[in-house]
Order: sequence, then structure tokens, then C-alpha cells
Amino acid sequence: MSTLYLDLETYSEADLSSCGAWVYSRHPSTEVLLIAYALDDAPVRVWDCMADPDMPDDLARHLADPDVVLVAHNAQFDRWIIENVLRIRPALPRWRCTMAKAYTVGLPGKLEQLGAALGLADDLQKLREGARLIRLFSMPQRPRIRRRQDETQEEFEARYAAQTTRATAETHPEDWDRFREYAVRDVESLREIDRRLPGWNYQGEELALWHLDQKINDRGLPVDLKLARLAAELCDAEQDRLNAELSEITDGAVTSHSRRDAVMAWIRSRGVNIKGYTKADISGLLERSDLPADVRRVLEIRQEAGRTSTAKYVAFARVADPEDHRIRGAFQYAGASRTMRWSGRNVQPQNLPRPTIDDTDTAAEAVLSGTAELLYDNLMEVGASVVRSVIAAPKGRILVAGDYSNIEGRVLAWLAGEEWKLQAFRDFDAGIGHDIYKQAYSRTFGVPVESVTADQRQVGKVEELAFGYQGSVGAFRQFGDAFGVGKDMTDEEILVFVRGWRQGHPATVSWWYELEEAAVRAVRNPGKAFRARKVTYKVQRYGKNVWLLCRLPSGRFLTYFAPRLTHDGRLQYEGLDQKTRRWVVEDSYGGKLAENCTQAVARDLMAANMPHVERAGFEIIGTVHDEIITEVPEGSPAHGAADLERAMTFIPPWAEGMPLVAGAYTSRRYRKG
Repeated sequence: MSTLYLDLETYSEADLSSCGAWVYSRHPSTEVLLIAYALDDAPVRVWDCMADPDMPDDLARHLADPDVVLVAHNAQFDRWIIENVLRIRPALPRWRCTMAKAYTVGLPGKLEQLGAALGLADDLQKLREGARLIRLFSMPQRPRIRRRQDETQEEFEARYAAQTTRATAETHPEDWDRFREYAVRDVESLREIDRRLPGWNYQGEELALWHLDQKINDRGLPVDLKLARLAAELCDAEQDRLNAELSEITDGAVTSHSRRDAVMAWIRSRGVNIKGYTKADISGLLERSDLPADVRRVLEIRQEAGRTSTAKYVAFARVADPEDHRIRGAFQYAGASRTMRWSGRNVQPQNLPRPTIDDTDTAAEAVLSGTAELLYDNLMEVGASVVRSVIAAPKGRILVAGDYSNIEGRVLAWLAGEEWKLQAFRDFDAGIGHDIYKQAYSRTFGVPVESVTADQRQVGKVEELAFGYQGSVGAFRQFGDAFGVGKDMTDEEILVFVRGWRQGHPATVSWWYELEEAAVRAVRNPGKAFRARKVTYKVQRYGKNVWLLCRLPSGRFLTYFAPRLTHDGRLQYEGLDQKTRRWVVEDSYGGKLAENCTQAVARDLMAANMPHVERAGFEIIGTVHDEIITEVPEGSPAHGAADLERAMTFIPPWAEGMPLVAGAYTSRRYRKG
């Protein structure tokens, strides 16, 4: 088979960064400016669509040929442009994406960062002026003007539109030539990157999974735009009311809860020492019994007003297709570095707030009917709790969503060989044992599991979340703050929990050190494999670059780019910082390696089950953490919650002995499972 490398340059009045690729591709103003392309090793050619509206014969032939593989960077964008603007629909299995391929081996998705990491020569990297040229030709040139005092909004908008221009080959001929050159260099970079990227995790079942991911993103998340609009209006009105109350209490000194410094200064003027403005800071102060009443109310207003914002609701409306009200492109395959879990785009489904109101369906209907103020005291809580409810099946359809039960805890126990814990999970699943949080507390303190109280169970829950990946006091405090545990504990008291948990998990603790030893030995001995129970480490060269590979039970690899050891033997590698998105040198150790392995295997279990879910007739429309969201015809007898649970819990041959359980629900609206 031949390979056609593609790069498209487009123009639109739509803002791509704001509305997302799907809405952008469907906007009536969107058009293709240039298509740079190359078949295999042939020189790059450019179709200048502005100069010649007729597609070159060779390009048309390649796009139509089922034996030609189509490769693009961020292929979803190019595919949607070709389908929605050019009205050409190459079969989905023909597509490949170098961005997805890069993600599968722990490399950045941005073409410039990726080229630099792979060591491309400067002449093969994107031209520095590429961003300038895209801003020039791909976007309207909008004026920098302000509304005059003597003109109406309509007059201002008309004047603004009249001064908005568009750069073309005729207006900027020299820049247009550079734009064409930029497109050529893009394809040259694309082709070289594709050849330098190993396909270890982007072939066979994983490639088929990427194609399924594209199908999922094509289906889109159905949303209730009316609910989004009304919830936004409710939150805005309540924010205004709370800020008005705040201004009244402070005699105009503070007009908005978001003015951090002003609020803190006013509180200090009332003789109350406030150290910070975080949720924990506010909650800690509110626990005091000696607070002045006005300070308490100001803190309550901050707590209440900070519950949510309209940003998510605005995002729903901005990226939804105006015709069918579906959000497409919300999920990024392998977006989580190394583990290859899905990450979010646009509305960020992975970061939707968890509702604190139990019956979110009733809350959503109250917002829609305008009765929320009659039924609820805290309207900001209502606004935060119905964000997920905006994802709603259309008439005649129903959502069926399933979530794996404590999958990370189960996978960690399975990988480490913590047999007592595996049996505890099996007993609990069979209805003859106690849950794992009670079990954790029981083993830490040597008390009968039957006597563990609700408060002690919460401690056990924090232990499980904090200690499994070699966490200690800091991790306990982090998770403890989230669950209201350990606020008054000293470090020494928490260390008792740490030691107790580790004594109760000998297989897990020893596995941490086995992982680190195996990884370090692999770096010291390139080409040799070193096993740590169910995983194996080996340093592998591909072209000019080196990876530390961790072979998982599924056969997939965790990858660490450019591994090295410090002078004192600590493991390092190069990777993308998840917060700053910068390419940095990262440190690793046994607990972190255990976390990577656990999350990756949890992902692999879900990935192995997604084709089963599809074959069972459930149309997957998204994955959020360890949850699969599907959409089916309403009233379908074979597509209930129990049916999805069965479809999600197939145990692949490589995961023998894994206690895998899922819980599902059916609803018109998406909610917490």
C-alpha cells in the first residue's frame, strides 16, 4: 500500500480555538486554501485552491484509491475538512494520525515540539513564521477599534464589519509564496516524523481502537442547549445577587467575591487572620466558633459563589453543532501521557464537576421550568450539580453509562500479587465480604473488620487513595483534605497510618522496589530485559532515539523517552509536563512506575472491552476516566444497565484472575453513576 501525506490550510470566520474542529469545518465561511501532499517519497506538491478551483487529478485519484493510506497530523481536523468542505469521504480505516502515534509513545502532540524531541533538522521543522502566516491568511483581519459614545451597538458592529478585511495572494503576494513554502515544509516534517515514530502502540488492535475513537468522536455527545442556557442565566443572576450582598456587608469595599486581595484585606480589617483564599482556607476558617457574623457571611458567600461558573455552559453552546446539538471531538485518544488514557478537548468531559445534589434529574427539570428558586436554597449548588445533566439523549434515545468499580485498586493488587486483597475484592463482589476501605483500616490497625466505624472507613478510603503508589504524609493530607480526614493530625500520627498500611501490603511494597530495580537495570544494560512480576523493562533504540519500554500484560508498552540515570542512580526521562505542557526532564521511582503501570492496565482493560460493548449494540459516545458512556434506542430490551455491565466485564486472556466489576445506569441525562 502507498501512503499519502497531507496538510491542509484553511480560512474561516469561525474561531477554531473557540468552537472546535467540527463546528469550524461546518461553518459556511470555511474553505480550503492550500493542500500540500506527497505520495510516499515523491516531492511535495501543493494545490493552490485559490488559484485553481479544480483539484489536481493525482490528488483526486489518491483520495479515491482504497489502497492509499492517508496520513495527517491531527488527522481528525483534516478528515473533517475533507468530508465537510470538499465533500469527499475516504473510508475511516484508511486514515492515520501522527499526533496520535506520538501520544502512544509518550511524545508531545504539537508538531514543533515533536520535531524538536525527535531531533529533526531545522530545515524540516515548521518555519518560525508559520504562526504569523496562519494568522494572516486563515483568519479575518479584524480592526482594533472601540465603540464611540455617539453610536449604537448596531452602528458599531456595522463599522467593525466594514473594516474587517481578508488577506489573499493578491493583497500579500510575497507572504502567500511563503505560505505555500510553509505548507510544503509541513508535509516534509510530517513524513519524516512518521518515519521516526515507532509504531509499537499504533498497530493491530490499538490502531483499530483509534479508528473506533474517531467513530466515537464522529457520533458526538448530545447536549441540551436549553438547559445550558437557563443554567448559565441562573448562575449569573445568583452571582450578581451574592456580589450585591457582599458589597452591602462590606460597605462597598468589596464588590465581587472574585477580588481575592480585596476580600482578604477586608477580613483582616475585621481582626481575622486569613492565610489564603483556597477552598481549604475558607473551610478551615468557617469551622471557628469565634468568627464575627459579617466575616462568616462573607466567607459563606465566597464558598457559595465559587461553587461554579457559567464557563462550562458557555462551552457547551459554543462547540455544539447548531443543527443536531451534538459536541464532536470532545475526546483525545491516548491524550494522557504514557498510560494512553483518553483526555478531554473543548468542554473537557473529564473535568465536569461531580454533583452534590442526589437527584440531578429533578434539579435539571427545576432549572428548565424556572422553579429552582422555589425548591432549593443554594442555587449555585444547583448550577454546579446540573452541568453533567446538559449531556442528554435526544427524543427516542437513552443514555446507558457504566463505571468500573475501584479498578485502580483491583489492578494494583493484581499486578503486585496482593492475594489477600484480590480475595477481599472477590468476596465483596460475591456479597460475602466487607468493602476494601474497611479492610484497609482493619489491616492497618489490626482490628476486626466488623467493628470498623463509618469514620474509620473514611480513613481507610484515604489510605487506599494515598498510599498505593508509595505516598506518605503529603499524599495523606492531600486526599484527607478532600474527604475531611486528618485535619488535626500531626505528621507523626499520619506516619503510623503509613507504616500500618505498608505492613498490611507486603506484596505491593516489595513490587515498588522491584519495579525501580528492573527499570534501572534495563537502563544500565540496553537491549536486555528485566522482569518485575507481570511487567518487563527493556531499553530499545528506534532510529536515532532511545526509549525505556515497559511491556504490560496486554502486550502494549509503557514508553519513557531518552531514559538516563543520575550520578546517584536515580531514573530520569524526558516527557511533557502535564501542567505546564513543557518538554522537561522528569524523575521517577518505584511508586511512580507502579502508578503508571496500574493506570495503563486499567486503561487496557477498558480498551479491550470497548469492542465488546460495540458488538453488543451499544453505541459508545465517550469515555470519562474509567466510565463508558453509550447511547441506544429508548426501550430497547437488550440494552439495559445489566446488559452493559456484562459487555464491559469481559476478562481478556492476559488478565486472568482479575476481579473486574462494573456498575451501570440508564437515564436520559448523564450523571454520577
